[in-house]
Amino acid sequence: MITEIDNMKILHILNDGPSDLSKQAIDVQSAENEVKVIELSDENKSYEAIIDDIFSYDRVISW
Repeated sequence: MITEIDNMKILHILNDGPSDLSKQAIDVQSAENEVKVIELSDENKSYEAIIDDIFSYDRVISW
């Protein structure tokens, strides 16, 4: 039986900053889920922390 999964943890990784489409998807998903956004274009990223996030979130979307 397929059931809806409520309150998923979704990680968005933005390679080149946000686009109109990514902003829209993040806004929609944020309404009912825990969403985190990582912008790789920002400096001083801990890649170890990013890897930890990738494995701790239910869904990872790279833009």
